[in-house]
Amino acid sequence: MFGDKLKEARMAKGLKQSELGDLLNLKNTTISNWEKGVSNPDVEVVSKLCSILNVSASYFFDDMAK
Repeated sequence: MFGDKLKEARMAKGLKQSELGDLLNLKNTTISNWEKGVSNPDVEVVSKLCSILNVSASYFFDDMAK
């Protein structure tokens, strides 16, 4: 699930939801909603997430295709 992978990568970087939100110019509630599976980021934001968290897009989506 995207949200689980996001939380895992965020925590591995030592970032709080609010800190990641600040880096993306988004509210921490948006990050929380992504992690809970309530909503998902658009493609442009996924690209930024990959850069900030130092992961590839496949990190988030490989398991979802199965």
